[in-house]
Formats: sequence, structure tokens, C-alpha cells
Amino acid sequence: MSKSKLRATDDLIDVIFESLVHPFYIIDVETYEIIKANPAALQGRDASARTCHALTHLNPEPCNSAEHGCPLQEVLATGEPAEMIHTHFDADGNARLFEVHGYPIRDNGRVVQMIEYSIDVTDRARAKEESEKAVKAAAEAGSLREQLIETQQRMISELSTPILEVWEGLVVLPVIGSMDSRRSHEMVEALLNKVSEKKARGVIIDVTGLDVIDTVTAAHFIGMVKAIRLLGAEAVVSGISSSVAQTMGELNVDLSEIVTLRSLKEGLSWFLKRLGGFNNLEVREADSGFEEEPPGR
Repeated sequence: MSKSKLRATDDLIDVIFESLVHPFYIIDVETYEIIKANPAALQGRDASARTCHALTHLNPEPCNSAEHGCPLQEVLATGEPAEMIHTHFDADGNARLFEVHGYPIRDNGRVVQMIEYSIDVTDRARAKEESEKAVKAAAEAGSLREQLIETQQRMISELSTPILEVWEGLVVLPVIGSMDSRRSHEMVEALLNKVSEKKARGVIIDVTGLDVIDTVTAAHFIGMVKAIRLLGAEAVVSGISSSVAQTMGELNVDLSEIVTLRSLKEGLSWFLKRLGGFNNLEVREADSGFEEEPPGR
């Protein structure tokens, strides 16, 4: 190649070198001295600095820490390009975050120089940090929302399943609205816990406020009564409306093993006689039912 062509090639390389918008320089691997640097590498920095570490870190010694490893040393050790994140400083000591890339320049197979260019990633890192904060905040908000929903659902469940202890040993469960599998399960769990907690001897399941009933709902009530019996308590179902009774008849629901009464009042009266001892009444079980014994007997 002629000298004129070589000069033209060098001029083109210089133009490209000067036009790069990111800091770009060539470093001697033995002395860390900057052999050539583009204007972007010197902008806002001490242009009189002779080494890469003095220029970018305002440090007379080469980088050698867990936070700032030296790309030149890594290139020398591996012979391969290196990439790492550094905090660089301008002449006034203002810090910016840079992604540093180092590439070896070889002479007869030996690394003699290194090309280093760096990309300012401060804004990108801040955006990423803000994004991570936003994601974390959203996750925390989502978790808080889930906790709030869970609390609301528990409160609604408790409100929709009020279990009342009307006398010592006697609790009443008024069923209002409609039933589904989830509500039935929660209702059974809450009722059995209450029976166990209060050591109840009797339970009235009052369905006066029940909207509709189907085979699944009826099966839940039957299962509820059986579970109560397993805890050693007695249970009755009160307040079955004519429409619900008709539906249960059409569905052939077998309630033969369950005591059913027309109203909550009858249920309370039934248990007063069944359990005995309330209001100092002495009761006995007659052949045809339960009758109060007159005082003094």
C-alpha cells in the first residue's frame, strides 16, 4: 500500500476516532498511560491526566478493588475482552456510572495495548432502580390488597355466618341468603369450632332466611348435623319454609334422621326441655314428648 493510501487510511481512522460519542482511548498495558483519547473521553475531565485511572477515577493508583476491578489486568490475565461496571468521576468529582469495555491489541501474539471504551449507563441504572422499586411497590401493594381482600372476606364470612350462644351450652346458626360449596364449607368449619369452643350440648340450625335449596345444599346440612353429633352435641333444623319443604320433597331429600321444627322459637323450646335446668325448671321426658314437672316435685 502506498504512503498516500496509508495516510488516507490513518486520516479516516482519526476521523472515526474523533467522531465517537462515547469515551474511547488506547492504553499502554505496562504503564497504564493513555496513548490516544478521543474528545468524548476528555470532556469534563482533567485533560492533563496521563493514565486511565487518573483520568476516570482521580486516583494515582490503578483500580484494584471488589467494586472497581481493572479491565486491563483482566485482559492481560485472560487475553480476552473484558467488561465491567465502574463509577467514573469528572474533574469536579461528580460521579457517573459507566459500562467499561476493554479489548486487547496484540503484537506477535503478545498483548501490548488495550482499547477501552465506556458507555454512560447512569440514567439506565437509575431507570432500572426506579423500575425495580415500582415493581417491589406494586408487589407490596398487591400483597396488601390480597391481605385486605382476605380480611374483608373473613369479615363478610363472619357476618354471613353469625353463630350465637343463646344459653350456656346452646348455640344458634341462622342461615341467611343463598348457599354454595365455599360458604357451606366455611359455615361447617365455623360452627364446629364454636361447638367445640363452647362445649355446646345443642345446636339450632335456623334456615328461615334461606333463599333456595338444592340437593347439594341439603347434603351439606345433613353432613353438618352428623358432624355436630360426632362432637357429642344434638342438632335440629328449624324454620323450613313451605317452598323449601316442597323443593326438598321434589328432590327426595331424606331428612328422616334429622329433627326439623317449624320455627326458631320451637327450636329453643325443644332444647329447653331436652337439656333441662334452664330457669330452674325441672323437666322430664314423657312418652309423647317433653313436659315440665310442676314445682316441688
